[in-house]
Amino acid sequence: MLTAITGINWGDEGKGRMVDLISQEYDIVARYQGGNNAGHTVKNERGKFVLNLLPSGILRPNVVCVMGNGMVIDPHHLDGEINKLREQGIKTALREVLYPNTVRDLYNYLKGYCLRLPLPIHKCKNCGRYFVVTGNITQDYCTRLMEGSEKTCRQMGAVVQYQSRQMKNPATKEFTRSYKAHNARVRYGTMTKAEFTAWSKEARAKRADCIAGKLPLEEFVAWLDSDRQR
Repeated sequence: MLTAITGINWGDEGKGRMVDLISQEYDIVARYQGGNNAGHTVKNERGKFVLNLLPSGILRPNVVCVMGNGMVIDPHHLDGEINKLREQGIKTALREVLYPNTVRDLYNYLKGYCLRLPLPIHKCKNCGRYFVVTGNITQDYCTRLMEGSEKTCRQMGAVVQYQSRQMKNPATKEFTRSYKAHNARVRYGTMTKAEFTAWSKEARAKRADCIAGKLPLEEFVAWLDSDRQR
């Protein structure tokens, strides 16, 4: 999930505090513009920190901080800022410098960074895209929003996969086909809502019996189609 925090005033809106607050839920914090004239003051359980160049996510040990090519970076000031943080107990180190020209440059860097860390990378069982596992090692779904939905794969992935498995069952396929046909009768006035409700209840019960092996598929299909001739 991508979140952008942008100041639309003349500064002093509390952007640094907000980034520090929500960065605990993110893997990457990127600052895309500005220079060391900025002053982001963050107060948390470890003290008071004044940041001019470094993104506020630097206070989170598991967050990758990116300084984008829209920034004006003074190396001398950056070195002093890092040393000041070290004195305050923030174990940061300027190990690598990335000045990306394209999104692909940034992607390759982050992918390589994750591969070097002891972080497992899983393939989401719902959308098929890869994601870094930072919590429960058994996570099967990512936190990306599902296409056309306000829910994430992690929120709805298991439900979608269950429905997909169910649809592969012949009994479910036949039930869905007949359900749509009977629902169309209600719309065209050849079947009342009460009749459809009663049929649907009985059809669901028979579908359950068919899935459980108590009712042969042929008999279930014959029952579904029994009123097509009427």
